[in-house]
Formats: sequence, C-alpha cells, structure tokens
Amino acid sequence: MLLMNAAHAIAAKAILVTHDKAFSLVPDGILAIEDWIIKT
Repeated sequence: MLLMNAAHAIAAKAILVTHDKAFSLVPDGILAIEDWIIKT
C-alpha cells in the first residue's frame, strides 16, 4: 500500500507528507517527501 501511495504522488507530481521512513526506499529525486514532525 505504501508503494501505491508513492506511485500516486509521483504521477501527480505532488509532495508526500509523511514521517514513515519506508518511503526512503524510493530512489532520490523521484519522490518529493516532507516530514512535518518537529523533534524537540
């Protein structure tokens, strides 16, 4: 399911907002990822 989310974000040229490190399996430059979790 995670790869389907990644594929959809890539196809839509969207930024995927997630804290899930599983998306790091997608090669750099293909999927735009933002992590909104603030660590203090």
